[in-house]
Amino acid sequence: MVLRTSRQAALAANGIISSGAEWPAGGHSAEVSRWPNHKKPEIMQEPSQHLPAPKPQQPLVASLLAAAATVLLLTGAAKIMTVMGGGEVLAQLDPLLQVRNQWLIPVLGIAEILVGAFLLGSRRPLLAGGITIVLGTEFLLYKVFVGLASPGAPCPCLGSIGELFGFSQIEVNNLTTILSVGLVALGVAVVVLDCKGSKHQVLLQSG
Repeated sequence: MVLRTSRQAALAANGIISSGAEWPAGGHSAEVSRWPNHKKPEIMQEPSQHLPAPKPQQPLVASLLAAAATVLLLTGAAKIMTVMGGGEVLAQLDPLLQVRNQWLIPVLGIAEILVGAFLLGSRRPLLAGGITIVLGTEFLLYKVFVGLASPGAPCPCLGSIGELFGFSQIEVNNLTTILSVGLVALGVAVVVLDCKGSKHQVLLQSG
């Protein structure tokens, strides 16, 4: 009885039970908590302040993305220069989309410049590589369908820049094909290297 009373007094002094709480006959304290529903508050663990550092971009991946961005910036700039300088190509209809080039070429030029700028500043190689693959594939498919729909029709891919430098239509078509294949190859290389780098980083962390 003395032991029970002293334990009850100690618990009451610590604020765990009220001073008037009674002990049951079984000898176990009927701890009356000061918290609702007689539950003690759980200790909330503060979220970790150390967030994982972003994965550093591989130098080779950055170089490949810079090369793809350069291609898009040059082709976009060629289209904008065509619009500013005029030319017969602007009065023609696109052989596949049947839209007047004076509206289509500047829109495509601005889009290519924006995508090129995104590739230069991107910190997500996998996304940037995927976009590069999609664009290169679209360029190739466009050339294929133009060849099927209008054989021998000029490709307005570079605007009138080809004529400015004295390139024939065949040379322009060959150049744009090489650039399109190059974009696809650069995009695939970026994706493969980024995936390998991610796998290597995971193995290092797990080891």
